Amino acid sequence: MSAPLDPFASAAPWRPRDVPPALWAELAAPERLALWLEAHEQCKLETEGANRGPWVRFFMRGDEGQAYCAAALLRGIEATGGPRPLGDPRFGRWDWYYPNRSVARWEASAKRGGTWAGPACPPTRGDLCFRTTRGQSDKGKGRHVDLVVGYDEGERVIHLMGANVSNRIKRRSVRLGDPTISGFGKIVPHVVALRS
Repeated sequence: MSAPLDPFASAAPWRPRDVPPALWAELAAPERLALWLEAHEQCKLETEGANRGPWVRFFMRGDEGQAYCAAALLRGIEATGGPRPLGDPRFGRWDWYYPNRSVARWEASAKRGGTWAGPACPPTRGDLCFRTTRGQSDKGKGRHVDLVVGYDEGERVIHLMGANVSNRIKRRSVRLGDPTISGFGKIVPHVVALRS
């Protein structure tokens, strides 16, 4: 599967070249996001280190130097024509992107929106996996979010893909019940909507 990896190349919805438009239209948002992540796997994102570089600026809409795992997934959802979250008027406009690039906000919204499942519940492909862990370049306890791309029931192993993992979009696996997993949520239009 190949697609342009230049994040600045086009505002048109992204689609892998080898997936026909009719099939693409039938795919759910999590499947589209998984394909987007796979196409960008192993791209070095932090070319300047410490959460800095053109990809990080793209994901964070100009900002850098902070964790970007949620922002990268949000950009993938946007790029593949997935559901946009609701905006937040406290930012002076109904900006749907800026207030929704926080993992803690996604997690809280999944809990409020009824899509939350605890850490002992087996996930399904397309779920969001929330973890209480951060990379070495990030300070504090923090949070991280990955996309579940598979679950092996027999082995109880969750296969994940996400950004800000060793400076890349990368796959990794964790066991169900891993103490860093706080729970799972779904990608739906309200999953990252702020309501206070």
